[in-house]
Amino acid sequence: KDAAWALEVDADWNTLYSGGRDGTVYATDLRSWASVLLATEEAPVVRLAANKRGTQLWCATTRSDVRCFSLGEVKRALQAGESHAAAAADAQGPAALASGDGYGGGRRASSEGEGDLKIRQPAAVESKVVSLIEGAPAVQAYAVLSDKWHVLTKDTAQRVVLWDLLRCCVSQSFEPGRSLEEIEKELHVDRSVPSWFTVDTRSGDLTICLDEKSAFAGMLYAEDVGLRGVGVGHEASVNLGWNALANLFEQWVNQHRRAEHGKGTAARVTPIVKISVAPETVTVTVSEAGRVSARSTVDCSNSIPEHKVPHWVAEALLAHRYYTREKAKVPFFVVPGPEGSLSALVDGSNRLEALRILKMKQVVRYVGQKLSLPLAVAGHASGEAPSDFAWEEHIELLCNERILAPEMDLYSARQLVWRNAAEDMVLVYRRKGGSRQQFP
Repeated sequence: KDAAWALEVDADWNTLYSGGRDGTVYATDLRSWASVLLATEEAPVVRLAANKRGTQLWCATTRSDVRCFSLGEVKRALQAGESHAAAAADAQGPAALASGDGYGGGRRASSEGEGDLKIRQPAAVESKVVSLIEGAPAVQAYAVLSDKWHVLTKDTAQRVVLWDLLRCCVSQSFEPGRSLEEIEKELHVDRSVPSWFTVDTRSGDLTICLDEKSAFAGMLYAEDVGLRGVGVGHEASVNLGWNALANLFEQWVNQHRRAEHGKGTAARVTPIVKISVAPETVTVTVSEAGRVSARSTVDCSNSIPEHKVPHWVAEALLAHRYYTREKAKVPFFVVPGPEGSLSALVDGSNRLEALRILKMKQVVRYVGQKLSLPLAVAGHASGEAPSDFAWEEHIELLCNERILAPEMDLYSARQLVWRNAAEDMVLVYRRKGGSRQQFP
């Protein structure tokens, strides 16, 4: 019915086995051209392998299970001629197939008259499955979330899970029956992060592909990826691609530095976000000049040979030199709202340029501090606002007349709300509704 994707012959070259994109597996006697349908798989057949005695046939499909079929009934069916060609066991059948151009391209005679081609459906033989190697369900669909460090996947068992790419583990599983699209919509947040990887699922697992042109584009605050506590400042940032490479090549980098500088004298490379102690099966490929240089699962990444480590990866990890096309900072203006609830900032302090991951609450804090002359804050009669004062409870920012959430960053606001690459973004500040603080 469909294209043949896999071929195999027995040790005597008497029987040809073929598997198709439609999942059918046929056995054909190369002497009589008799054929039988021995199995129908539920997925396209990609590989066939017969044992030396010709008694069993292994069949692999695009799914992860591998089945082994008994060929006893198949051999008997071919010998008995239970097929469309076996009925023509005289000289005419094979001769007709070999006639014409000499390569099986001639016309086949039939009972309806010479020159007519009539193909009968091959006989079906119920081949017994004698062995089964069960594989893990294969990933068949995915969705990259807007934060660019979580990926949803759906496998052939209809299981949907959420992957944490920084820790290389499944962080959440969802109840069976839910669609990938429904869950993606449920988890969506208004955030835009430059893409630093691509996804490939053709091998049946989750493969993350890193390329030198985009690997270092993604950046978030450490607190946004779940890092809080001692030793992590509230403004510490994580380059997502660099962190992934540091996890992948950590042992190689540390060995390289010890060899160069002597044991104990070289600074170690330590990822900010460490992978899970027992990482899931995530494959990472690293490319250079458009070609894959290294491919490894995360748990076996330390076995990557040194000559397979791309130059740009070594530069990034050993010297902290790397390139990204995304600008690190975003220029913008802050101006008061037209209702006049707050005064304008002095000239020169209303045009700013800050890291693209800077959040609106930090911009609000800047505006509030510039306006606090004096500010009546309960418990602080001196007019000096405490360092932890929640300015975002009293001042809000708008862009294109849309109120911006305090946790939204500059890059997301520019990409999702401002949407004008030709001009600097304008943020409007005003007194938040319900605020009782007194401003000059």
